[in-house]
Amino acid sequence: MLLLALLVVPSYWVGSVMRRYHHPANRYARTGGQIARELLDALGLAHVVAEITDKGDHYDPREKVVRLSAENFNSRSLTALTVAAHEVGHALQDARSFPPLRWRTYLVQVVAPVERVGAALLVLTRFAAALLRSPRAGLLGLVVGVATLLLGVGVHLLTLPTELDAS
Repeated sequence: MLLLALLVVPSYWVGSVMRRYHHPANRYARTGGQIARELLDALGLAHVVAEITDKGDHYDPREKVVRLSAENFNSRSLTALTVAAHEVGHALQDARSFPPLRWRTYLVQVVAPVERVGAALLVLTRFAAALLRSPRAGLLGLVVGVATLLLGVGVHLLTLPTELDAS
């Protein structure tokens, strides 16, 4: 129960703070996209692109792109500007070869396929247990599936310095 609280509460808190400061959406003179571009240029990172994405706000170190949701890219809210500045912070980490960002980039590439396998195992566990008529097979699949999904949580915990430094 404590582990679940540790996983859910911080995410819920961050989401509620971001929702609170998303309004008014026209609070500042510039949009998140404009702020991202200005910060990138000011930091000598003109080669880094800032663009809209539907896959969540993030910096892609392989493609050198700051990606912001349409909402944050086009909004003039405190949330939009803060998110843009945070993602530019990751671009700056990349330019400075910040070791925790390098580790995170590597770990995400390794863990992502394992997480997909874990998710598939969780889905298939019920069918395997019923087909094999063995609760042990179901339990084993469940344990392995949950363990692989927890790898993602581990990556986020190990790379927390990356997030703190970008902020």
